[in-house]
Amino acid sequence: MVHRRWNLIYNRFYEGQVSGVDAGSGGNAGAALGSDAPALRAPHSQVPALGVCRGPGRAIAQAGAAANAAAESKGSDDLQRQMNLIADSEEGEVLVVDNQAQIMVQAGEDILSPPLEKVLQRAANGERMNDVVGEHRVAVVPLIRKSEFAGGIVFASRSSENVLYQLFLRSGIEAATIASVLGGGLALVLATLFSRRVERLTLGARAMGQGNLSSRIEPGFNDEMGALAKTFNSMAEQLENSFLQLEEKGATLDAILNNLTEGVLATDLKGNMVFINRSARVMLGIHDEEPLRELPNPFADFDLPRAVARCASSQECGEARVRDEQSFLQVRLEHVPAFDNHRGGVLIVIQDLSEGQRLEANQQRFLANTAHELKTPISTILGASELLLTESKDDPETRHRFLNHIFSEA
Repeated sequence: MVHRRWNLIYNRFYEGQVSGVDAGSGGNAGAALGSDAPALRAPHSQVPALGVCRGPGRAIAQAGAAANAAAESKGSDDLQRQMNLIADSEEGEVLVVDNQAQIMVQAGEDILSPPLEKVLQRAANGERMNDVVGEHRVAVVPLIRKSEFAGGIVFASRSSENVLYQLFLRSGIEAATIASVLGGGLALVLATLFSRRVERLTLGARAMGQGNLSSRIEPGFNDEMGALAKTFNSMAEQLENSFLQLEEKGATLDAILNNLTEGVLATDLKGNMVFINRSARVMLGIHDEEPLRELPNPFADFDLPRAVARCASSQECGEARVRDEQSFLQVRLEHVPAFDNHRGGVLIVIQDLSEGQRLEANQQRFLANTAHELKTPISTILGASELLLTESKDDPETRHRFLNHIFSEA
C-alpha cells in the first residue's frame, strides 16, 4: 500500500500529473502531498525539473511519500510500521518531527546519528529542504494532519557516490566471499586427496620398513607423488631381490659349514655365541639344537672362555691340543677384525686328531713288527755268509748247506 502511495505521489510530483503544480515555482506543497493543507511554496531550486526521477528528486519524493503516509496513519503503531516500510524501501532513515523539534518516530538505518539540530528545527518550522549534509542526502517536507500543521518529515539517504561505493563494496565482499568459499572448498578437496595419497605412501613405507618388501604402493596420478610411489616400489623390488640373494648365500654357507668335519664357532667380543656348526656341537658334547648364548667350557685342561676373552681383548690367540677319554682335539683361535656394522669377534676352529693319532700308532706298530720280522732272517744270512768267508777248508758239503740256509732265509 505504501509503495503504491509513493509511486502515485512520485508520478504526480515529478511527471506533472497533478493539476496546479508549477515546476518553475515549486507548486502547492499541500497539493503535492495529496492533502487539503494550505499552500506552501518551496524555493525554485528545491523543486526538480519535470521528468527527473533520480538523484536529489528521489529523496524529496520519499519525504513526500512519508508525509502523506504519516498524515493518513492511524495511531503510533501504524505510523511506525509505515515509516519502517518507506525507510526499508530505499535503505534510508525517516524521522517524524513535531513542531517542537522533538523526534516522534525514527525508522530505518541510523544515517543521521545524532540528527543535526538545524535539520530538526527546519522540520519543526515546516520548511522544505533537499540538500547534501556531510555525505548524506537530506530532504525535509512539512507534515499536515487533519488540515493542521503537525511538524515535518526528515528523510536521509546516502549520496549517490556513497551508494555506488557501498554497492561496489558489497559486490566486492560478496565476490570475495564466493571466491573464498569456492577456493576453500577446492583447497579442502585437494588437501583431502593429497592427504590420502600421503597416507598411502606412509602405510607402504611403514610396511616396507617392517620387512614386508612384497608390499607395493598404488601410484595413482602421473605426478610427483606418483613418481615417488614408483620409486618406492622400485626400491622395494631391489631390496627384495637383494634379500633373496642374501638368504640363498646364507643357506649355502650354512650348508657348507654344517658339513665340515672341523668344528666352527664364532663369538662376539664379549664371548657370546654367534654361530656353531654341527661338528662343533658333537665335539663339545652339545646335543641340544637350541641356539646357545654362552660359550661352553667342556675341557678339563683348557679354559676355552678365558682363551676367547684373551684373544678378543689383546689378540693373543694361538692354538692348543686337548685330550679326554675318547678324543684328542686341536683348538685354534683367530681374531676377527671389525667390518661394516660388525664390531669383530673370535673364530674358533676345532679339529679332531683322534683318528690321525690312531693311524700313526698303527703305523708305528707295523714298522716295529716289520723290522723285527726282517731282523731275524737277515741275521741268519749274515752269520752264514761270515762262516763261508772264514772257513779255511773247502768242504763242498758244508758250503752247500750254508748256501741252502741263506737261500731259504732270503
